[in-house]
Amino acid sequence: MKDINIVIEICGSAGEGTISAGEILSRFMSGQGFEIMSFEKQTRIFDLSEYKLNRTNEDLFKSHYLMLNIEQLNHSIDSLSNQRINRLKIYKERFIKRNPYIAKLDTMTVEAEKIIPDSSETESLDKHESYNLKYPLLSNFKNDIRHQIIDNALKTSRSTKENIIFFRDEQKMRKQVITKHKVVWHQKFTLSVACLIFFFIGAPLGAIIRKGGLGLPVVVSVLFFVLYYIVSMTSENAAKSGTLNPDYAIWLSTLIILPLGLFLTYKATSDAQLLDTESWKKFFERFKLNKEKVNE
Repeated sequence: MKDINIVIEICGSAGEGTISAGEILSRFMSGQGFEIMSFEKQTRIFDLSEYKLNRTNEDLFKSHYLMLNIEQLNHSIDSLSNQRINRLKIYKERFIKRNPYIAKLDTMTVEAEKIIPDSSETESLDKHESYNLKYPLLSNFKNDIRHQIIDNALKTSRSTKENIIFFRDEQKMRKQVITKHKVVWHQKFTLSVACLIFFFIGAPLGAIIRKGGLGLPVVVSVLFFVLYYIVSMTSENAAKSGTLNPDYAIWLSTLIILPLGLFLTYKATSDAQLLDTESWKKFFERFKLNKEKVNE
């Protein structure tokens, strides 16, 4: 079978036409074979409908904690906390119903009337006084029944363990959602306060640093911002993971830079040469002179 090639030659001769890739393929499949086309201008059409920008429905993000205001966050935190508490109460009730012997072990959850045996129970016990149980209890049963008791106990304990682990993970997830709401609630205040504190850091730096022009105060301000950002992100991740309380963790970065802002503002008002290189050189030269006097 001979090879069939399709060659399209773009020439500068007269004529104008439009050819698509589908038309080329149809001609190739029909067996027309080698073909030369001459045209002055070639027009190619690309279908861009798949790249069309489709707006996402805004209703999908209205209830997200990042889109809520302070009042909505307070309502969400209260409702989520109540749901978590109610879920815990329901789980306790269902767990005790599935395992009634646990309630008998805890005398605080059992009424006094239920602890005292009825007369019918005492009569049934009197009838079986002649039957004495040996310790360990499994020795009172046959081997086949003993294996059944052990298998049933293992299945019950495994299912109970899996149920407890599932509920624990569910409670952790609910707590994380509540913590994220609290983090966003505090950030609405901390970011505003941080802007004010950085004003009290940047303005005094411009007055204290008299050499270096605009560049040196900007560099020092950026260093303070990097410190604030690192502490802020670290404390935020610690709060979301449950390591730190979000009420204190989100304000930690603000509490660190607040004394710095107040200190720099105080030094600027008192016209102190805090970041002057010459004053620092004189300060360290005093120590050198004192060491030389001691050595002498």
